[in-house]
Amino acid sequence: MLYDAATASMKYAADFDPREYETLIRPSMSPPFLSPGFSGEQNEDHAVMLDLMRQTRVAVKDVLRCPGQEPVPQEVRDAAKDLWAAQSRNRRHHMLVCEKFVPDGGSLLKEYFALNSRKERESGPERPEGAS
Repeated sequence: MLYDAATASMKYAADFDPREYETLIRPSMSPPFLSPGFSGEQNEDHAVMLDLMRQTRVAVKDVLRCPGQEPVPQEVRDAAKDLWAAQSRNRRHHMLVCEKFVPDGGSLLKEYFALNSRKERESGPERPEGAS
């Protein structure tokens, strides 16, 4: 399952030496490799996947709870349970990586916004050209 493969990569990442993470992995998530303030949550594919997971969860639970309908095959119940368990494992392993390498919770996106906010305060409001 794709989720389990992604979870395996998180587990692998958690085994990195902190110095390697800081000098190799973290910089690869910054310019010029990715946009400033990179966050996986900004990835369109990730957003679509999460939305589809929510829709699937709601639809399956609605079918399972709806009396009077044809019973849901056990294979479908098992597949849904396996998918949600895989998603849960993936989130736990992602948190392990975050806790190990970024214990203060500082994300690249938060750092980006803090830097830009500081720049705005220091330079004052932007004025259009020609304005006095």
